[in-house]
Amino acid sequence: MADPMKTVWILKTSVVDRSGALTSIASAFSNQGISLDAAVGFGALKDHINQGSVVVAFHGTEEEKDIMVRRIQRLQKVTQVQWIKDTHEDFKQALLDLATRLESL
Repeated sequence: MADPMKTVWILKTSVVDRSGALTSIASAFSNQGISLDAAVGFGALKDHINQGSVVVAFHGTEEEKDIMVRRIQRLQKVTQVQWIKDTHEDFKQALLDLATRLESL
């Protein structure tokens, strides 16, 4: 049964496009005892050379979200952190839409 005090949080981080960025973010969550629902990393795009993105989703309280934002902001490879509060259904639908789009490429 889901904890009614927890919600789905999605964190989007801008990172230096080097190996280990996703791993260091995932480790920060693991060290705090928080499981990730999903994680995806994107390398640099044409107009943002050397800057990638990592997006993670997790269930947590607002306090846990605040703690993770502070911890992730301190990571050497992270340049920016943004977060949104979302419903699990919306996030799952976005992942499904992305997977469907990738299948058609």
